[in-house]
This record gives sequence, C-alpha cells and structure tokens, in this order.
Amino acid sequence: MKFDRWFFAGVGLFLSCAVVDSQLASAGSGSGSDADVSALRRYYDSKVNGGKPLAQTPIPNYSKAHGKGDPHSALGPEKLVKVALQHISEGRQEQALLTLTSGLEKFPEATRLMGVRGVLYLQAGKVAEALKDFEAALAITPDDVLLLVNRAQAYRQFGRRDEALADLNKVIGLKPDFVAALFNRGAIYLKGAKFEEARKDFEKCVAIDPHAAAPRFNLAMALDGLGRRPDAISEMEQFTKATDKDTWRDIGEKQLVSWKKTAQAETAGATDANAEKKATP
Repeated sequence: MKFDRWFFAGVGLFLSCAVVDSQLASAGSGSGSDADVSALRRYYDSKVNGGKPLAQTPIPNYSKAHGKGDPHSALGPEKLVKVALQHISEGRQEQALLTLTSGLEKFPEATRLMGVRGVLYLQAGKVAEALKDFEAALAITPDDVLLLVNRAQAYRQFGRRDEALADLNKVIGLKPDFVAALFNRGAIYLKGAKFEEARKDFEKCVAIDPHAAAPRFNLAMALDGLGRRPDAISEMEQFTKATDKDTWRDIGEKQLVSWKKTAQAETAGATDANAEKKATP
C-alpha cells in the first residue's frame, strides 16, 4: 500500500493537490472533504484572489437573490469561482457544478472555471469530463502548473503513464520545488518499481515540507524497495508521528510491525545459522 496521489485544486491538489490508491486516501481525496475544500481554496487564493486567503475575504450571501432570475447573471468568472467554492464548502457539489457550467456558457475561455470544474469531475470519478476541462484550459494557459498536475492525475486514471510523467516533468522544469508535482511523479516511479527515482522525489518533498506526512510514507516504501529496511523503519516512524489522521497512523504502525517482525526473524535465523556453524566439527 502507498499514497499514490496528491491533488491540488486546479488540480489538487487534483492538488496532490488529490484521489487515492485502492484503499488509502491521500491529500485532497474524496468529495466534499475538508482536504478538498482546503485545496480548492488554495487554488482560489493563488489564481483568483490576488494571493489573499479566502478566509480574509468575506463571501457575499448570494442566496438572497435566489428566486429572482439567475442570481449570478452579473458575476464575472472570479466571483463565480468564489460562489462555487462556497457551495463546495457547504457540501453542495451539484450546485457548484451548475454554477461553474453556467459560468462557462457565458465565459467559455475562463480557465479558472474550467480548472475548478475539472477538479470536481475528477473527484466524482468523471475522468473523461475532467480531462476535457483540463485540456481546454491548458490550450489557453499551457504553463499553468496546477492544471498540468491535475491533468497528470486524469492521465494516470486512464493508464496513460507516459503522458502523466510528461506533464509532471514539465511542471518540475517550470517550478522545481513544486511539491505536488514531485509527489505525484514519485508515486508513478514507486508504482513502476523505480525505487531510486522515487526516493529522490520523496526526499525532495520532505526537504521542502518536513511537516507533510504523506511523502514520508512513500519515502519509507521506496527505501524498503531499495533494500534499506532500517532506513525505511526510521522514516515510517517519522510518518506515524507526523500524520494527524488515525487511519493513516494505523496503516503505518501495521507496516512497522510487519517490518520489525521480519527483521527479528532474519536476525534470529542468522544467529541460529552462526551457532550451528560453530557447533559443526
């Protein structure tokens, strides 16, 4: 088991920034989770809100206008994104999609609307629709690192590994310290048993953001794949301390128990072998 996606919004973190492997959710996975909303808001902060956190910018209550035609008819793309994020934060994904879709009918080249809608589609498992939005947005802004990371996630779900790697390599070329791209590229390498390449990417993630838990889990798995079990155990112990999610901690602790039992068995076997050798005349 390994954390294999990190979704960022615009992505996300999609930021990382985010979906999951078959059992374990990574950052930004699931629909309507706190991680998803946080990722989407980070995207909004960086792309729409002039770098100011959304929490510092009051969100107008547009619900008062409901029932009087389209309450959002006078809004531009930036404010429509804000409205969609408000819907998401309150668990109204379908309403968020309607807001984004109606906005795109009015502003067909609004890449911000495409990016956020693509994230929602990806989280809902509508990968083809997500990919369509990401590709349309990237045709207009080809160097948008968040869109590239998210398109890589869509490619991965279609099994298009080489295209996903190409997008992530481009992001890292544009922004070498972009954790979401390093994490996702490392996950692809790890899945392909390219443990040394995976180790390098995850170690960079940890160096850039020492408090992030998920990269430490995958780094431990890469180290174990390289035959460095003691280092893997040390890194997994760091993971269990760093994560604030009980489910993740339980998985890490179970992996540690397995590794330590194997190490003890190997040590005992080696001791017995040496004793037998010494006893042989």
